[in-house]
Parts: sequence; C-alpha cells; structure tokens
Amino acid sequence: MPTAVSESTKAEAAHAGIRFPSFTEKLDPRHCALLIVDVQNEFCDPAGFYAGVPEFAASKLASINKMREPLLALLEAARAADCLRVFVRGIYDPVYLAPPFAEIMSARGALGRACLEGSWGADYWGPFRPEPGEREVEVVKHRNSAFHGTNLAAILRERAIKTAVVTGVATSGCVDSTARAAMFEDFFAVVPSDATADYVQERHRVHLAKLASGFATVTNAREVIKAWSHQHGLGLGSKDGAIRR
Repeated sequence: MPTAVSESTKAEAAHAGIRFPSFTEKLDPRHCALLIVDVQNEFCDPAGFYAGVPEFAASKLASINKMREPLLALLEAARAADCLRVFVRGIYDPVYLAPPFAEIMSARGALGRACLEGSWGADYWGPFRPEPGEREVEVVKHRNSAFHGTNLAAILRERAIKTAVVTGVATSGCVDSTARAAMFEDFFAVVPSDATADYVQERHRVHLAKLASGFATVTNAREVIKAWSHQHGLGLGSKDGAIRR
C-alpha cells in the first residue's frame, strides 16, 4: 500500500488552508509522468558491465529480472492512460564527467568502459525504449539524478506535470537520487517498489524505507495501475499487477 500523509500533518495543513492531493489525484494521467531510469543493457543485461562487478555478480541479476514484469505492466498502462513517459539513460563517457563522479566510476573499473555514447551497453534494455510520439521523450544524463544538468524539470513543467513516478535501477543510486530531486524540484514523487531494483537486496530495502520517510510515496506497480484505471475506466488493473488483454 502507498505510504500516507499522517493525520497530524493533514490536521496542520487543514488549519493552514492547505489541501494535499490524494494518492489517486497525484496519479491523474494528465499531470503524471512515468520516469524509467537507467534501464539499459549495461545495468540490466547479463552481458552488461555491472553484471560482472564482483560485489554484484552473486545476485545474477535476480532483482533486475524480477522487476521486468511489473515495470513492463506500468509502461503499458502508462501508454494506455496517455501518461507522459520519460526514458532516462546514463551516458558516462569521461568527457562528460567531473573528477568526483569519475572517481566513483573508476573505483568499480567502469570509467571509460560503461555506458559509452553509441555503445550497446548504453542502449535501452529489451522493450524499455521510447516509441515515436509526443508523449514519449528521452532524457540523457551524466550524473545519478535525472534532473541534474538536464532539462527534465522544464519538460515536466511545460506539460503541467505535478507527479513523477520514478522507476528503474538502481534503487540505491539513480532511482533514489532522481526521486529526491523530483521532490526538491517541487514535484510529488511516487516510487513503485517492485518496478525498481538493486543488485543488493538490503540496499533496495533501506533506500525505499528512507525515501518513504521523507521524500516520496512508496507503493507498488499494482496500486499505480489501479489508480490510473480507477480514474479513466481503462480496465488495466489485475490482482497480480499485470495488464489485462
């Protein structure tokens, strides 16, 4: 279930004349964007760079594979509801990186090897790629947050977006950074826990808990799809979060 605004916070807001939108209102497709962050071969494919990093190799990408179905259900539901879809890719050629970020990449042996412009590794993974049309846009980033140094905030504001549904990998890195930045940019952030993934399950759990404590509404793909379906009668939701066909 989604994390909720506390009763005391609601009472204080009511006293101040502020009304917070409900979970369903936040997910109004007219004002909601689905952000798919770093779902790229380098991070998600067994042949990608990060599958071979020693501290991640033991997981055999189990969490990434588990994320695939809920995330695909969300993408299909977003298309059916005509939510804005934003596909975010990290491009990390050394020419784009300042020394602090380059140092982190170097520590894992990724500097100059992972997510290079035009490479297979930097390409989208599987079906998670934009289709032609005004409601599917791409943002290229060179840091963890999809907002840092990009025009993402402007894209969302130009389209009257109020809520960012943040998905993808990794929960402890670029998903966390993007969700926090969304809130800092004055968007509501919603994070479906099963449509994000991390190579280390404990990191996934801890970062979701931290996001829920003060930065985002943490929920699951089924609840997001249900909200879209409830508002527009699209018949998208099912008990397992999959798309009805």
